[in-house]
Formats: sequence, structure tokens, C-alpha cells
Amino acid sequence: MFLTENLSAQNLINNPSFEEKNCCPDGYSQFHCTNTWTRPTKGTSDYYNGCKNKFYNPEVKVPQNFFGYQAAFDGDAYVGIYTFYKDSYREYIQIELDSALIKNKKYGFSIQTSLADKAGIAVNSLGVAFSDTLVKQRSLLFTLKLPHEKLQNKSNSFLNNKEEWTDLYIDYIAKGGEKFIIIGNFLNNQATDTTSVITETVERPDRFAAYYYLDNVCFAPWKKDNTCDCFNNGQPRIITQEYAEISTIVKENTPKIGDKFILENIYFETAKASLLPESNKALDSLYNLLIKHPTMEIIISGHTDSQGKHQYNLVLSESRALAVYTYLVERGINSLRLDFKGYGKMKPIANNVTEEGRQMNRRVEFEVIKISLE
Repeated sequence: MFLTENLSAQNLINNPSFEEKNCCPDGYSQFHCTNTWTRPTKGTSDYYNGCKNKFYNPEVKVPQNFFGYQAAFDGDAYVGIYTFYKDSYREYIQIELDSALIKNKKYGFSIQTSLADKAGIAVNSLGVAFSDTLVKQRSLLFTLKLPHEKLQNKSNSFLNNKEEWTDLYIDYIAKGGEKFIIIGNFLNNQATDTTSVITETVERPDRFAAYYYLDNVCFAPWKKDNTCDCFNNGQPRIITQEYAEISTIVKENTPKIGDKFILENIYFETAKASLLPESNKALDSLYNLLIKHPTMEIIISGHTDSQGKHQYNLVLSESRALAVYTYLVERGINSLRLDFKGYGKMKPIANNVTEEGRQMNRRVEFEVIKISLE
């Protein structure tokens, strides 16, 4: 199977989903652990990651942490900031672009946001500021006063969703020379529209706080065909990838690190992770490939279409990848040669608008991550 390349090559943000890290956080306020991003003020922005370290602290992990439960929109990490608190306390994040923006050129900006479970307040919008110099506020002023753009969302309502991620976006015409992007709330408490989101189901909510998780930041130029890589109606952009055929590799070639395969004809019970007997032939092909190449190690990944909630799809896709992993281990494959991961709807290979496209996206694939010459 062959699909042409078209992911997010135009995204000008380095480390857009905060996956690249300098360290694994073991406490609050360790925003320095995420690579390339900085804090423009003394506000203690937080970094969350599902990584493991010696000093394990569940309060800063993904998906469960002190502020609530939220799976990452993409990967295993995100950041968190206060956008409303007592005395107009604010937190921000900042990124430097590789090159300055071109005057009068049109760009697109988008970011995924989710209100934390323990937040007692929701705001109606966040803002993004563009600066030609690094912003480093050392005074005790909490609200960063910068010219900024108000981000939009499709429903044009308060950002009160605590279960799903909300896509915020804006078009931007560059003034020329901007090289830094700052994200947060640039209005003080008096100027910020808020609404209470306190419910009985949340234990000990902070009734004074609007605290948001942030993930999947995109900033890209508009193209000549009037498209922008940042905008896809809040859906992940289609990943295009060259896949190898298992039958061809078994008969003719040796797998290489980075080779990816779709497990064709894998069937599960509807909305479940139970493998059906019709899957055995395809699973045996993978088993035979691992037997033929005893030094090969793989990671199995599960994927869904875009229907249903993000968290549900993540769990379902990982459970299906685990089912394939378990089948191989029970057949005698050493578990040290295998790993598994669920991505939910995050890595579509076809358009989710049609049933045919959704069927293509509901898949299990694997990638060769290690193999030695035999």
C-alpha cells in the first residue's frame, strides 16, 4: 500500500505537542522540562508527561494528574496554565520561531485546549501575541500586557469542555519581523468574561480558577491553493505513509528499521477489543515474520476513525493493539520484542467523511523498531 507524504511539514512550531523533553517532570512548575518552549513571566506554567522517572509523582502525569483526567490530544504530553485566578494571576507559554515572519504574509494559528476537571471557572477565549523580541517579564505584574489576537472556536462559546479537546484558531497577517509567539490570557480579571462550571461530581474544585491544558500547537503559512496545514475542522491532519506488504517481505526481503505494515483482515467485535477467529490468518503471518527474523522488535499500534469521544477511542485503540500483542505472546513470542500503543483518531490515513475512509482508519499496524543482521 502506498500513500503520499503530507503531514505537518509546514508547521513552523518546534515541538508542537510538547513531546520532546529535557527531563521527565516529577513535580509542579517544571515547564523547563519541555524542549524549545519558555515562560515569558514568573508564572509557574506546568508540564505533564506520561514518562516514568525515579521520582515518580502522579500529580504531573498523563492522563491522570492533580487537576483532573485528560488524555493527550497527541502523544503523551501537554502543558497547563492558569488563565484566570485571584488578583489577575496569569500563566503563559512562549516559543521562538526559526525565522521571522514575512510582512503582509497570511498565516494560520491553531491550538487544542481542554478545561481541567478541578477548574471552577471557564473563560470565553484565550489569546495569542506575536513579538519581534523575546518577552521576559520580571516584575510582579501578573497579567502580561501585550497586543494580541483573540482566538476563535467553532461554537463561539465559553471554553467549558472538560472531556474533549476544543480547537482554537485564527488567521494572522504578519506585520513583519515577528519571531516569538506567546499564548495565554492577556486580559485582567475585570476584562475577562467568565462563567462558573462547578458541579457536584468534582471533588474540591477551585472556584476561583480557570486552568487549561494545551496541546498540538500549529502555526503555518497559507498556501497558494488557499489551504493552511493548521486548519482541518478541528480534526487531525491525514497522515500519508508508505506501507510494506507482509507477504512480500516474508518471501523476498528482510525488514528494515522503520518499515510499517498494516495488518489486513484483522477483525474485532463491534466497539470491543476481542479478536474474531477470522483474524487468525493475518495474525499468523505476523507471527511467522517474527519467527523468521528472531532479532526483530516491533511496536503494534491501534487506530480508530473520528467518531466517538477522544478518550474512548484512545482506550479502544490501545486495547486492540494489546489484543494483538497478547496473541503473539501466547504463541511464544518474547514480550521483550514487542510493544503496543493506541492513538485513537490521531493518525488518520484517509478522510473520515466517508464510510470507506473511516474503515481504512480503523486499523492495526506495526512498525519495525529494531533488527540485527542475521
